This record gives sequence, structure tokens and C-alpha cells, in this order.
Amino acid sequence: MTYTYTEIPSWKTRLSIGGTCVEFVSCDITEQKDLVADDGLRGTRTRQMERLALGQTHIGGSIVMQPTPADMTLVLPFLLNSGNADLLTDIMQDVTVIVDTFTQASTYVGRFTRGTLSGSPGQPLNLKLDFVGKSASFAGGGTLSTAPDTSNRKYMFADSGSSTALTINSTAYSISKFELVVDNKIVPTYMNGQLPTDLEPTDRICTLSIETRYAVEQALLTLAQAGPVIGSPLAGSIGFTNGTNSMGFTWAAMAAHSRTVSIPGGHQNLRLPLTYDLLGVSTTKEMVTTLV
Repeated sequence: MTYTYTEIPSWKTRLSIGGTCVEFVSCDITEQKDLVADDGLRGTRTRQMERLALGQTHIGGSIVMQPTPADMTLVLPFLLNSGNADLLTDIMQDVTVIVDTFTQASTYVGRFTRGTLSGSPGQPLNLKLDFVGKSASFAGGGTLSTAPDTSNRKYMFADSGSSTALTINSTAYSISKFELVVDNKIVPTYMNGQLPTDLEPTDRICTLSIETRYAVEQALLTLAQAGPVIGSPLAGSIGFTNGTNSMGFTWAAMAAHSRTVSIPGGHQNLRLPLTYDLLGVSTTKEMVTTLV
């Protein structure tokens, strides 16, 4: 029996990153065209259709995933560098994202300007990839006929271990949440045309935000208030083990934003969120990724 759909359910949608279909939670990548209206004075408040023009085309949005080891191996080269998932370089590469909604397949070419990996107790890790594009094309739906690989389970927050989730300054800490951000600060370049011509990164800012127990956070804050120490910077790492696969991030120098605790209303445990800028030292990059 052949089914026809008067509504298109979201479960029918497929997504491809760099030629590989992946399972995803949501995707809001779109193409939008500016309408440039006539703002001149013309003796009436009526705006004429004849005076309307198309302005710039903006392509962008985000993909949210709960990544498997295969997903991390796939997407990290597009976020970090020009080809190797384990390396952080100044050179980036384009990525093609195809969103197939059963009735239309949208193909976007661009780059991942920002990636956010986060976790909280009892949940899978979340990976949000912010995308900025330079071209879009559209075709009939059903072009993505390959199903995503579901043979690997997602990384879980608990894969970091119960007591050694995070290491700072050679001391292991358990944490209640974390957020690791790589921001390439891509600002599209527009020249004569309506589409961007270049998507070059303008900077790279890497940060780590964590929460743990307040007594522990006080000790970390005291350490942070001393400020960055030249010659002996705070180093840290976090790792996850998923069956025979593992993923680790190591940071050469962590400079904390020093902020004392605020007291919320109600009866609840105190928390002092800590945020660290991740910096390079000498020839060592600000973050080293290991995927096994």
C-alpha cells in the first residue's frame, strides 16, 4: 500500500552532513531574502510594489544532534580544521548540508561558525552546530535515500565517569553540567552580488563552562582569582568512553572569569557557574582533541 501525506511529519525528514546521513534532533537552517522597500517621501503612506527590490540573501541556522562516535568523527573536521578531526588549525573547509523534507531537498553550502558540546546528568551529550551558508539550491524530495547509521549509541554524560569527569590543574572533579564552545566568528562577506562571496573565520574563541558542588567551586574560584600564571598556566581535560570508542579534549591554558556567587530565592543548593577561556601556550593549541 502506498501512503500519501496531506501533512509532512518531521520524522520523515533526513539530513546529510558532508555526504553522510545523520540522525538529528532539530535543524533550522533556512534561506531568507531581504526585501528592500522604498523609504522615500512620496505624498502618501502607500508603498508601491513597483519600487520593491530584493536585497541580500542570508543562509544560516543550526543543527542539534545527540552525537555518536561516528558523528563526532564526521563533523569535527568541518568545525575545527581542513580535514583531520583531531587537529585545530586556522584553515577551515566548506561543508554541504542537505535537508530532505520528503517534498523538497534543500542543499546548502557553507561552514560551521560555532559548535557547542554540552551535557547534564542522565542525558545524552548535545552538539549544536551553528551554520552560515553561501549558496542554496532546491530539488524534489526523496534524494536522501540512505538511512542514518544507528549501529552506534549516543555519547552519554555518564560516559565521562562518576568521579573523574573533569581534570583542572591535575585534580579530578565530578561535575553536574558542562558546555564546551568553539566559536570561529565567521562573518559573511558580501560584495556586488546578493550572496556571500567569502566565509572566512575572523577569530577563534574557545570556552568551557562548568557547574559542580559549591564547596568545590569555591576552591576553583580561589584558584581562578589568582589570575593566569605565566609559565605555569592551568591545564585541564575531559574525556568520554563509549564502549570501544573514546573522545577526549585537553586544554593547555585555562583562564577563569572570576565571579563570586549570587544567592537565589527558595530552598536550593548553591551553585557557582565557572567559565574558562581556553588559550594556547607557545606552540600548543588551545584545545587538543583525541578520538579513538
